[in-house]
Amino acid sequence: MLSSDKSRRDHARNLLFGSKDQGKAWVRGGWKKESNADTLGFDIGHELAAAEAKEEAQWIRDAREGMMKVNEGLSVF
Repeated sequence: MLSSDKSRRDHARNLLFGSKDQGKAWVRGGWKKESNADTLGFDIGHELAAAEAKEEAQWIRDAREGMMKVNEGLSVF
């Protein structure tokens, strides 16, 4: 609902208020049928954060490396 594109806002409003389940089916997997499912959340929130995520910012690489270390540590069990 925060998109600058009016058609996307209308689509989101229709999912929430135009369906009997208030969008629950969409959340449970219907979002995969969207034409832009791979970039669905990029226009929500701060534009810079989305740009950083697209370029795989340093904090994303650091987080991934940290999770790999956790995985290695847990593998001893």
